[in-house]
This record gives sequence, C-alpha cells and structure tokens, in this order.
Amino acid sequence: MTVRWRSVVCVAAVLQACGDAPAGSVPGADVADVGPDLAPDAVQDIGLDLPEDAPPAAALDASEDVGLDVTMDAPLDAEPDAVPDAPADAAPDAAEDIAPDAAPDAVPDAPMDAAPDLTPVDVAPDACPAGLSRCGDVCIDLATDPASCGACGRACVAGARATAGRCEAGRCVQACEAGYGDCDGDPATGCEVDLRASPAHCGACGNGCSAATLGTDRCVAGRCAARSCAALRGADARAVDGAYLLDLDGPGPLAARSFYCDMTGGGWTLVENQVPSEPLPDETATVNPTAFGRLDASWRLGVPDILAVRPAAAWKLTDASTAVYFRPACVVDWRINYTDVPTASDCTTGYTTEALTSAVNGGWIYCSARGIGVNNSARSCSMRGSEGGPAAQGAGPHGRAYSCNYSSTTERVSLWFR
Repeated sequence: MTVRWRSVVCVAAVLQACGDAPAGSVPGADVADVGPDLAPDAVQDIGLDLPEDAPPAAALDASEDVGLDVTMDAPLDAEPDAVPDAPADAAPDAAEDIAPDAAPDAVPDAPMDAAPDLTPVDVAPDACPAGLSRCGDVCIDLATDPASCGACGRACVAGARATAGRCEAGRCVQACEAGYGDCDGDPATGCEVDLRASPAHCGACGNGCSAATLGTDRCVAGRCAARSCAALRGADARAVDGAYLLDLDGPGPLAARSFYCDMTGGGWTLVENQVPSEPLPDETATVNPTAFGRLDASWRLGVPDILAVRPAAAWKLTDASTAVYFRPACVVDWRINYTDVPTASDCTTGYTTEALTSAVNGGWIYCSARGIGVNNSARSCSMRGSEGGPAAQGAGPHGRAYSCNYSSTTERVSLWFR
C-alpha cells in the first residue's frame, strides 16, 4: 500500500510540471482532477487535445496507468495471495499438523509407557543386608521379628495360658504360664499342655512317662512317678540313692509321694523309718507324711495306703546291723495284732536272706508284733515294725518299732520292699 500511494503522488506531480493545459483552460485545473478523476481525464484528453496532448497523455496513461495497474494490481494481488495462501497454509499444516502429531504421539507413548514398567526399581528392588529379607519396602529379620516370624506378615500372637509370643529361629514360641507348655508348636492353641500332670509331656514337652519301664505312666507335679524304686532302677541303672516320686498303686486312687530309694542295694523302697530320738506312736494311719523320703526323721506309711503295696521280691526289716526278709505275699496291715494270731503267717515268719530259704530263729515263733515282725523267744532276733504285745508280758509301748536286740533303743529301724 505504501508503494501505491507514492505512485499516485508522482503522477500528479508530473502532470503539474508538464504545463500542457488546453487552450482556454485554467492553469492547475487538470492537476486537481488527476487524483480523483484519473479515468475521466484520460477520455477527455484523448478527444479534445490529441495533437498536443497525445504524447503526454499516451505516455502517462500507458506507462503510468499500465505500469501502476500491472505493477500494483498484479504483483501485489498475485504474489501476496499466492505466497501467503499456499506456503503459509500448506507448510504450517504439513509441518505443524502432521509432523508434531505423529512424532510426539509415537515416541512418548511407547518409550514413556513401556520403559518405566521394566525398570529395575519395580522388578528388582535393592537387596537387603545379609540376614535380612525384604517385606514390602523394609528389610526384616524373619528369624527374630515377632511381627514377621519365618515369613512376611506372620505375627506371633499370645494364645491360651500364654503371654506375648516371641520369634526364635523363624518359629513362634509361646511364653507360657508356669506349669504349662506349648508342645504342638501351634500359636493358635496357646500353651495347651499341663506339664504338671501330662504323661506324654511330664515337666517338659516330649518327656513321656513309660508304664512299661516305671510300672505307671503317672505324672505328678511335673515328675514321672514310678511304681517302686526297683522300677526306677530298672529304667536307669545309674540311679543313685535318694528320694524319688513313687505311685505305689499305679493306676489306683492313691496319691504319689516322695519315698527314699536304696539303689545301691538293688532298688529297695522305704515305707517306714524310726530314729532313736523319735519313737513312732501307737497309730495305724500314716504318720508324719511331710518327712517321707528322709532318713533322719521318723515316719510311717499307714493304712490304707500301705495295703496297696505288693512287693515283687520281698519285704525287709533292718536295724543298724541286721536284715530280716519276709515273703512278698505278706500284706502289711498295722491294724492286725499278731498277738491274737497263734499260727504262722507270711508276716511273722522271717528269713536271713532275700532267697527266703533259711528262717530266722529256726522258724516261726509266736510273735506279738502288729503289721509285721518276728519274735526271737530268747534266740537271735526279735525285730518288728510295730509293737502290739501286752505290757504284762514285758512288751514295750505299742506302735514303736524294735530292732533285733529288743532292749536296744539306739538303732534306726526301717521297713522296705522290693
């Protein structure tokens, strides 16, 4: 547009400079008409002033008008229309519409979506230190962590009769109340076993009581009871002298008690003991049960408990230097006073050895003992577990045990069975 207006100004200036005005015309009148009435002036000039105005008019009209029309109409109209319309519309559409749509969509969609899923962060997290295992985003010691014991998320919980569970070597272990045990290893059942009374888990899980070897499978206060000291010695030849828990009637109703065992002598069980300073009283029931198992105190297994004792080998009465044996068929009953039994019996006929072949005093002699004993009748031995004879006949206090030397009061007297 700037070029076009400059051409118009130049045409007006040329016309004014030439001064070819028609005769009778007013100077400067044509100049004013050139701008607004360029086309009408050309028509009038050709018809009226041909001889004088032809060259200027032709030159102006042909060169200026044509040039202006061609130069201004064609190049300005054609070039701007052709160049901007085609290149401007086509190139941006192709370069921006096609290339950007294809390249950005193809590249980001494939690499951006696929690659992150396959990165080492998701597939192979950082390794945990030695001894630890990964549970989620943390490293845990599965051998000791009570919240993940042996496996991620496996928590150790407290079951019945148990306090908070703990994890040991990857296994949940119950902290049990005293006297109970978690013997099945299942936290859900808690501490399910009474270790004080379970024959299969006596005192500890897996410690079974064998009736085949002990004569009974009873568990008392966490200890396997045996039917006798001989049964204990048979189960363990290394057993030493001392007090042991015995259940003398096996599956019977009697309570298990602590008894002294002579393991050195072959497994003899002590059921009565009298020390010189504590003579036993005139009593048929059990005497001083809290002292059972002791050699320095006086006590006696009384009726009815002693009635359940059935020796396999023999009974034995002892003092400091002598032992008198009785057949196992004897049933010791402190209520029986043999003063009133004038005939021989297994409980009043003694022998010098466990073989039961040689009788003490040469054979049976009437005896005033209660329960068990022999009378020497002025011969070798007059030992008894409890005196029952009449004082008028020289008998000592009833209930007291006597040694072979009936008049002696300085010896310990004991009754055993095996």
